[in-house]
Amino acid sequence: MEAKNSINKRETFDELKKNHQYSWNVMWDRFDFYFSDSGNTILLLHLHIFHLLQTCSPHTIGKDVGVPARGLHGEAYRGHIFWDELFIFPLLNFRLPDLTQSLLKYRYHRLPAAKRLAKKEGFQGAMYPWQSGSNGREESQILHLNPISGKWGPDNTYLQRHVNLAIAYNIWQYYEVTGNIPFMKVYGAEMLLEIAKFFSSICTWNSHKERYEILKVVGPDEFHTSYQDSKEPGINNNAYTNYMTSWLLTKAIKILLVIGNTRKTELFQKLDLNEKAISKWDEISQKLFIPFMENGIISQFEGYEKLKEFDWNGYRKKYKNIQRLDRILNAENDSVNNYKASKQADVLMLFYLFFFRRIN
Repeated sequence: MEAKNSINKRETFDELKKNHQYSWNVMWDRFDFYFSDSGNTILLLHLHIFHLLQTCSPHTIGKDVGVPARGLHGEAYRGHIFWDELFIFPLLNFRLPDLTQSLLKYRYHRLPAAKRLAKKEGFQGAMYPWQSGSNGREESQILHLNPISGKWGPDNTYLQRHVNLAIAYNIWQYYEVTGNIPFMKVYGAEMLLEIAKFFSSICTWNSHKERYEILKVVGPDEFHTSYQDSKEPGINNNAYTNYMTSWLLTKAIKILLVIGNTRKTELFQKLDLNEKAISKWDEISQKLFIPFMENGIISQFEGYEKLKEFDWNGYRKKYKNIQRLDRILNAENDSVNNYKASKQADVLMLFYLFFFRRIN
């Protein structure tokens, strides 16, 4: 009945078209930009902006919805929420910050589910899942069908704990752009502190290195999910994860100065925090191990430099499309874990987030 009433209230086609054109004109005035371009760059940027605004727009504000990895264009990833806001919020923060705030509240409403997941895995704080469903529970697959070999195998990409760091980064960046202290008091600070609690709980002290470490995770690369001949999933000291954790802990400490003593006291009681825990965060932030190779370049993770070089030209000639190199090697009874090969930017993400953008 309500659907029929809604239809009956609609305008004529010409009126709908007029309002539709007006709405898009408003959005393009706000989001469009131009620069000298001799190729198709502007066209591609327009396409991506259009795609983004179809997925999340002023209609999203106030709704309990997130940003699925493929937007609303297709069924890939089954509509799950990953970390894709990290690449979207820089635009939304400056053009439509109310939308960013609404999308961050989506994460806040799933904070209890993230806390339950952390507790289930034996950790403290909040651990947002790599693939989040509508209620915030973990939806990541643990088995993967290789369409090349036709065989099922373990999928350890759920160990991408860096999704939590992306959420924390998004919260802080929103605050940096808008200065919205009321939001941070009510929502942002609690999420930051819970995520900081989680990463503090997964850090372990290595007395030989005299550094804290983060073990058994998967970085943004996604290809490297274990060490050669290891029976346990995950790699150690992913540079991206460790660096971002150090950054997170410093911001979690800083936010306590922003929200004021009253809210700080409330959150300390609610989250079972104290000054001793905060002091530990400060220590970890300064002593997290970052692996480097002998040439002074940041290593993707500990032991990366020991991996074999890959025959890129040979495999391109053999398969042409080697985008899913992991599946190809698996079908050959080999593993991408044995080679210096990356599916996605990993160490480069640090430069993208902290140097190219010049975010403090």
